[in-house]
Amino acid sequence: IAAVATFEDRTEQQAREQDRARRQRRLAALQATSEQLVGMTELEAVLRHVVSSARSLVAAEIAVVALVDPLTGRITTTFHEGFTADQIPPNVEIKGKGLLGMLLAGQELFTNNVRAHPGFTGFPAWHPQLVSCLGVPVRDEQTVTAVLLVGSTLAGDYTEEDLEALRSLANLAGVALRTSRLFDELRRSENLLRTTLENAATSVMFLAPDCTITDVNDAFVETTGFSREEVIGKHCAVLLGEPCSTGCQLFAGAKHERIVGRECTITARDGRQLVVRKNAQLLRDADGQVTGAIECFEDITDLVTAQRSSAWADVA
Repeated sequence: IAAVATFEDRTEQQAREQDRARRQRRLAALQATSEQLVGMTELEAVLRHVVSSARSLVAAEIAVVALVDPLTGRITTTFHEGFTADQIPPNVEIKGKGLLGMLLAGQELFTNNVRAHPGFTGFPAWHPQLVSCLGVPVRDEQTVTAVLLVGSTLAGDYTEEDLEALRSLANLAGVALRTSRLFDELRRSENLLRTTLENAATSVMFLAPDCTITDVNDAFVETTGFSREEVIGKHCAVLLGEPCSTGCQLFAGAKHERIVGRECTITARDGRQLVVRKNAQLLRDADGQVTGAIECFEDITDLVTAQRSSAWADVA
C-alpha cells in the first residue's frame, strides 16, 4: 500500500511539474509574440503572425483570423493556417452567422463538440469540418475589429487554460491592429502632405530641434540650387542665412511659436544672395514637446531689387 501511495505521489508530482513547464512555455510564447508584434506596423504582417501564433499556442490543427470592418461589422479579410486558399471558392462571401456570428457579436466560443453547440448552423461544403473549436473576439476598446478562431477536425480536448491563452493573444492582437491602423493613417497623411508640398510653389524646409534639415521640397531645390542630398542632415547654416547667424529666433528657448512674414537673406548654391520672405512654425508632439519646425519661404529678390531701383530713380 505504501509503495502504491508513493508511486501515486510521484505521478502527481510529475504531472504538476509538467503542467508548470507547459504554463511557462506558453507564457514565454506569449511574451515572444508580444515583443515581435511591437515591431510590426504592416497590417498583413500582424495578421499572419497572429494566426501563426494562435495555431502554435494551443497546438491547433487550423487557425483563422478574420478582420472586421468596424463600421459594417462584416468580415473583410481572412488569414488562415492549416488549410489552403484553393479550398475557398473565389469571391465567396463569409457571412457572420452561427458560431461566427457569436464571435462577431463579442462572445467567446469554447466547445469540443461543435455540432452539439446550440449556436452551430452548419459549415459550407468548402469549410473544414471542425469538431472542436476555440474562438475569441479581438477588440479595439469596445469595438470588435477581428475574430480569432482555432480548431480541429478531430475530437479535441481544449481546456479553459487554452481559452485563456487565446484570450491573452487576442488582447495583444487588438493592440497590434490598432497600432497598425494608426501607422497606416499616418502614412496616408504623410503621403498627402508630401504630395501637397511637392506641388507647392513655395519653398518648404523641415528642421529638427537642433536645426538640422530633415527634408525639403522640389521648390526649395529649384530656388536654392541645392539638391536634397546636399542639405538633408546638414545644419540650416548651410544657407548662410541672415539674421539667422546671430541666433535662431524659433528654437532659441522656444520663445516664438511662429515667425510670419520675416524678410531674410540666404545664399544659393552658386553664391547668389537671395532675399526671401519666410514663415516658420514649431512642431510639437501630443505632450507639447518640440519635435522640429517647418519653414516656408518665397524668393522676393527681384521684387526687392525693383523697389530699390525705383527708389533710387525717385531720388535722382
